[in-house]
Amino acid sequence: MMERTYIIPLRREWLKAPRYKRAKKAVTALKEFIQRHMKKETVKIGKALNHALWERGIKNPPHKIKVNCKTEDDHCLVELHGHKFPEKKQEEVKKGLADKLGLTKKDDKKVEKPAAPAKDAKSEAKPAETAKETKPAPKEVKPESKPTPKADKPAPKAKPESKPAKKEKTEKEAIQDSFDSAKKLNELTNNAK
Repeated sequence: MMERTYIIPLRREWLKAPRYKRAKKAVTALKEFIQRHMKKETVKIGKALNHALWERGIKNPPHKIKVNCKTEDDHCLVELHGHKFPEKKQEEVKKGLADKLGLTKKDDKKVEKPAAPAKDAKSEAKPAETAKETKPAPKEVKPESKPTPKADKPAPKAKPESKPAKKEKTEKEAIQDSFDSAKKLNELTNNAK
């Protein structure tokens, strides 16, 4: 494991980018610098360093920055000078219930035998629950299988009822209705005179 301190010039790199990408360019310049000098492909930036790079916004990153670098197995950690590196989390061995209770392997077999009937009781309860769950399911399927104009377009109830009535009439009935309505209009106009 190797640790080094660098002062990284960022201004030359972020001046090449447009104003709205300068902090992003500063981050990539920092990573490229660390890859070149620490000879590692992956670079992980610490929380304080990231905050220092983005502190003044995307348009105005710092001109240069002092960092501490530390190599690990396959990557390099970079943190702002004066800040500590985050510690590795140690993986704890997961203990089972038997280990927590202090049971031995012989005790585990005893525990498993009573557990099997308990599972059967649960499995018996499950079909009853599934039967209850299956009853509401067809109710939900029925409205979905019949598409209604209400679901597609919200409209008043009167309009859907009037449309099927017009479709049920034949051509002869429609013509007869138009003649009847014309006769009524003529009668009304004659009565009004």
